[in-house]
Amino acid sequence: MKKKFLSALIALTMVFTVISPIALPTTVSAEAAPLNNYNISISSPYAAPSVTPPAGEHPRVMVRDVYVDRVRENWDNPENSEAVAEFERLANASIDVNTSVGTLNGANGYKRDQLRLIEAKAFDYVLNKDNEDTTIKERARANGSNAVLGMDRFLSTASYASGSDVCRESGYAIFVASEVYDWCYDKMIKNNYQ
Repeated sequence: MKKKFLSALIALTMVFTVISPIALPTTVSAEAAPLNNYNISISSPYAAPSVTPPAGEHPRVMVRDVYVDRVRENWDNPENSEAVAEFERLANASIDVNTSVGTLNGANGYKRDQLRLIEAKAFDYVLNKDNEDTTIKERARANGSNAVLGMDRFLSTASYASGSDVCRESGYAIFVASEVYDWCYDKMIKNNYQ
């Protein structure tokens, strides 16, 4: 019993050491300002990694610009056929960028399908925004805009139920938001997201 208590105490101390420097907004409502007004400040007691992506380069999350052509080359590999089919389904699916998300908790999930749509649209943009095929290029550019708008709406209308464990819900939203920010960076800057 004493050993379990000590383990729990050490785990909580580690969690609060990581969480305490983060200043999160107290409320997020449907009328919340765009992404650049959340006033989030994050610091870390750990040193910066020794290897960092080149400053000002986008994309750099999951894929860098120098590897985009290589991803496209592997697109037709039979080994990737299922993933490509799922990507195409999501990239071509419609998305309502004006839908409010509401309160998220373990009981009603974390809108994974909506986040997957946003993620696929952002990935389509990074892969195909300069495609020689005009139809593919136009779809990708529209998808990039929809990814930015959809993520903004998601973040500005989602709230997390108090008392529930929201690590998975908020973690996945943060992960997809970082992809959208990086993959659609030029669209975000163009629309004054900073």
